[in-house]
Amino acid sequence: MRLWAWVWCAAAAAEAALRPYRTSRRRRPYRANHNRTAIAAANNNETFVQYLNRTGGALAWKRRSRSGRLEELRCAAAAGGPPLEVATLGGSMTKGTGCGSAAECPWPARLAARAASDAESDASIARDARVRVHNLAVSGTCTGCVTATLPPRLDMTVPNVSVVLWDYGVNDADAHKAVYRQGRFKDLRVAAADVLLRELLSRDPPPVVVVIEGSGPVKAHAAAAEHYDLDVLAYHRAAAGAPAPLHHNCSWKPNVAHPPPTVHHALGDLVWWFLAARPTDCSRTTRANAPLPPPLASVAARAFFVTCAAPLDYYASLPPGEPSLGTVASTVGSAWRVRRVS
Repeated sequence: MRLWAWVWCAAAAAEAALRPYRTSRRRRPYRANHNRTAIAAANNNETFVQYLNRTGGALAWKRRSRSGRLEELRCAAAAGGPPLEVATLGGSMTKGTGCGSAAECPWPARLAARAASDAESDASIARDARVRVHNLAVSGTCTGCVTATLPPRLDMTVPNVSVVLWDYGVNDADAHKAVYRQGRFKDLRVAAADVLLRELLSRDPPPVVVVIEGSGPVKAHAAAAEHYDLDVLAYHRAAAGAPAPLHHNCSWKPNVAHPPPTVHHALGDLVWWFLAARPTDCSRTTRANAPLPPPLASVAARAFFVTCAAPLDYYASLPPGEPSLGTVASTVGSAWRVRRVS
């Protein structure tokens, strides 16, 4: 019993002696953690556009075209010239599936709202840059699905298109679609991209084509961007590098085809940041359009994708909105003018 009492007294005395030291050791980390929390809380007020101006935009601008065409268009618009006529291409995500009743959703609607608004006070955003947005997305389509229908639709809806935002990252993510598995070919995504881009870049004047990488990259798109010297905007890189509060709201989870409205808003802000940035050098003279490089895919692969045109009076008679591809095919029928790629 005495031994037990002696041990208890010794432990109590040691605890009493060490208590001040332990208390001070607890207090110092607590104060430090409190300071770190305060710093993070101060960043909660940062908007996604402010983050883009700080570091996010440069992070998202994955590949920069060497042509300088976008800068020329910005300069012309800022000087009172023609506005940027922007056409967005994509599937159901770009069309707005999953947006519900959310305002400024899908992201092309957010882009259009940004373009029409004078509320932006950030000096690095050109409020006077004129941008008109035309959302040509059709649910269920992919790049290989629209090589025939896109050219006449552009002629009717956006004849003076100056920028094309290519947003087929979701539906071109894999080659499971029948359009990409024909004949002896098991993956025709590069060929489809090749045909579509050559059709777009053969217009007079050719538009600036920008690859939109949403939740992740597509190898076929990256190869086409490198071959045709296209800008690439990688939303997933900006979202991954955003500070914690923004990252939580704008994160696009893998294998999710239709992200929430917060992602659409952030993606629209990114594209607006990219298109409406003030031009940095308008002293250069307009350069001649470079000739197209040789085709990226073989003739045999590209032969599966035709480019077509429909009578203009057919498109002029359509009511506002997007006709389904089935309606287009059944109504136009033999009136299509088909041109096979060579």
